[in-house]
Amino acid sequence: MTVNDHNTILPSCNYAYVNAIALATDEIDFISRVKAECNTLHFTVEESEDVGLLCDCENTHHLDNNLRKIANWAKKSGEVSFTTFHGSEE
Repeated sequence: MTVNDHNTILPSCNYAYVNAIALATDEIDFISRVKAECNTLHFTVEESEDVGLLCDCENTHHLDNNLRKIANWAKKSGEVSFTTFHGSEE
């Protein structure tokens, strides 16, 4: 994603990546919700990768405790949740 002006999370970076978790009806709904939330944080989503259902990920991949906590919070709150934002100049 592109880091926009007025971004206070990664102000010295041009690009960033992050994992996102959100309740959604389908992939399009998920991407739309994540883009909207990123926009409020002054990021522009350029690309989405590996979008899938959390239950599928839980069955096929090991989720670390941090990701599990974020997923539980997203389920309870209904809001989009993010892991740590990682920035890059390139």
